[in-house]
Amino acid sequence: LQRLGIDWLGLDRALLTHHHVDHLCGLPSLITHIRLDPKGKNRGPLHISGPDRAIDSAESLMTAIGHDESDKWFELRFERLPLEPREELVEDLRITTFPVSHRDVPTLGVKLEDQPPDGSRGQGLVYSSDTEPCEALLEQSRGADVLIHECSSFDEERIEGHTTLHRIEELVEGSNARRILLTHLPPVSPPEEGRVRRELQERFRGRVRLAED
Repeated sequence: LQRLGIDWLGLDRALLTHHHVDHLCGLPSLITHIRLDPKGKNRGPLHISGPDRAIDSAESLMTAIGHDESDKWFELRFERLPLEPREELVEDLRITTFPVSHRDVPTLGVKLEDQPPDGSRGQGLVYSSDTEPCEALLEQSRGADVLIHECSSFDEERIEGHTTLHRIEELVEGSNARRILLTHLPPVSPPEEGRVRRELQERFRGRVRLAED
């Protein structure tokens, strides 16, 4: 965010999709860095929302690093989100959360849409979090400018609760999102990654790509 010139010290909302370590454990570090920066003092609260279990884990993590023992922290406001479709309008941004299919783990996907004041169509972005291809995700991503979707394996045919490269065709056929960026990628060698990039270019002509930080 800093490299992109975005004021990360002014973040006022964080959304946790589920409680797994790779989707949660950066939160205490983010909050600590905001607290340690002089610009982070005397700021407003940080709203942190997510499913029950994700919020339980976040509260436990903050307790573990001493958040409840110091008056030097800014306020954290936790909000528990239901595992059903939910819309919220925050200024000119519509935020929709909806359940996805990540085995038996309570997990939410997210849709962000601009709401221009003149009533024109804004841009839309959908993030899958961890999930198999599922109808809720396909429905929410129809008409989106960008779909950021997980891809946990380049080799396996199927992984329960996750999406593999073999199933990306389902996304392309079921969603008319203008661009699909694959994330949550497996650790592979540079030659293997290059092979996958070429394969995606040949199959989807640039519509589907591997995401980059």
